[in-house]
Amino acid sequence: MTTAGPASAPPPGGAPAAPVALQLTPFAVPDEPRSGGELRVTALADGLRGAGVEVARAAVVMRPRDRRGPLDLSLPWTARVAVRWLRSPPGLGDLRRAWWCAGATAPVRRLAALGPPRVDLLLAEHPWVYPLARRLRDEGPWRAARLVYSSHNVEWALREQVWRLGGTPAAVAARGVEAIRALEAEAARGADLCLAVSEEDAAALRGLGARRVAVVPNAVDPVVAAPLAPPYDRLGPYVVLAASAHLPNLHGFTAFLGEALDWVPEGARVVVVGSAGPALRRRPALERRHGGPDEPGGRWWATGPVPRPALHALLANARAVLLPIGEGGGTNLKTAEALLSGRPVVATPLSLRGFAPFADAPGLAVAADPAAFQAEARRRLLEVAQPTQRHPRAAELTWTHAQARLVEAVAALLPGRT
Repeated sequence: MTTAGPASAPPPGGAPAAPVALQLTPFAVPDEPRSGGELRVTALADGLRGAGVEVARAAVVMRPRDRRGPLDLSLPWTARVAVRWLRSPPGLGDLRRAWWCAGATAPVRRLAALGPPRVDLLLAEHPWVYPLARRLRDEGPWRAARLVYSSHNVEWALREQVWRLGGTPAAVAARGVEAIRALEAEAARGADLCLAVSEEDAAALRGLGARRVAVVPNAVDPVVAAPLAPPYDRLGPYVVLAASAHLPNLHGFTAFLGEALDWVPEGARVVVVGSAGPALRRRPALERRHGGPDEPGGRWWATGPVPRPALHALLANARAVLLPIGEGGGTNLKTAEALLSGRPVVATPLSLRGFAPFADAPGLAVAADPAAFQAEARRRLLEVAQPTQRHPRAAELTWTHAQARLVEAVAALLPGRT
């Protein structure tokens, strides 16, 4: 992904120049984004570009080797180890990033020197980089820029769950939770516009003091059906789930599918796509039941990350798509992907957060407890494969729909420029 250069000069005839946005992210975005955050950041930027907005991107990464673009910034080692409490919860990288963005002079100087000469929108993805967006407006050269806080989750609630699942003592976790909540409240109150992924998250942002909130839902590209290629064509009946190694995803697998997997019929498998698979294989009980297409007796198989065409083929040919989500916040791109696939879906109630209009999707089964979830998944594996069925509102699950919502919200901030 390339970043835009300096803003173009006003076109002849006195027409206004194209609006310019500087998108700030807490991670670098590869040319082929895969994670939910990477996909959303890329889709939002592409939506703005499609509406005629010039978009530059600056990532605030932890180490110099992670920089990818000319505007990317990395924390010095002193900031990477900074703590503010005698007893701190684990995984403070995001808070360290926020502290550096709030107090260091280097990021403001560098972006002011190398960034576009004019910026109309400062778009902060996640609260961790919002302090830098605010300072670039207040201390930098872009005093007329409008601030947009793009929330991907209610982060304080999500981190509270992660620390609880990881066994962090509640008193220790509380310090981090309060710091994150204060940061999110600052972003909600200070931004000219907040973007939320669901109505529930929009209500949470308003509760933190947000003045203007627009819901720009998570979405996916259309699932392109294709035949299974080797080695996937030797799988036999299977159900599939796609997930990263994010701790709530791993917990959801073991909580709703179990480690024995004795509900999986002989000759069938659960196929796990993404980085969750290698992480789950480190659990001895699951490792003993792991088996690829040519290994008899395996009850599940971890493919690891796969190219998008392979993922779409695995989705399109599955007996069902599983969404064992029992923790976490925001909305899940994998839910949109499952609903758009046209395959039967076995979901937990939480996995449908933000997708209420699709509660009547063909082939959707909602199971609130592990026994019911396993029974529904087993039933799909024993049934004859069902034909693909798409919801009449399936187009609302695509990025094209989400991007239109984004452009509509942003246009209200820039009257006369779009």
